[in-house]
Amino acid sequence: YFKSAEWRRKQLQAKARDRHKCRNCGTYQNLKVIHLSGYEQIPNEPVSCLATLCSKCRTQLYTSYPKPQTLEQHYQWDVTSLVRKDYL
Repeated sequence: YFKSAEWRRKQLQAKARDRHKCRNCGTYQNLKVIHLSGYEQIPNEPVSCLATLCSKCRTQLYTSYPKPQTLEQHYQWDVTSLVRKDYL
């Protein structure tokens, strides 16, 4: 799924919604799209479950809130409150 055209489309939609900048620091460089929640809905997760972060903020997020390792942990994964919204 993560190599599909559908995932690429959702990434582009999330980046456009986030004005092609990191939702944490506002940079326009080295952007990645991550899941804030919604793993249980893949591949039908809504774009609202996604966020654009730069590589640095993504690394900081995963350092402070470890990325899920099991399917059950993925389903419980919700870091929505850890991502800033004021850069939108």
